[in-house]
Amino acid sequence: MMSLTAYASGDVAGAVTSTWNTARSQIVSVVNNVVFPCLDVILAVLLF
Repeated sequence: MMSLTAYASGDVAGAVTSTWNTARSQIVSVVNNVVFPCLDVILAVLLF
């Protein structure tokens, strides 16, 4: 097997943190607008 080692230059931790902070707001939005309403519907169907 051949493998290629990649070396990153610059502030990798800063880039990852910045990307996560941007994605976090989108994840929260999806969970609030999609996941919770779906769970509400499922629970309503099962309980009533």
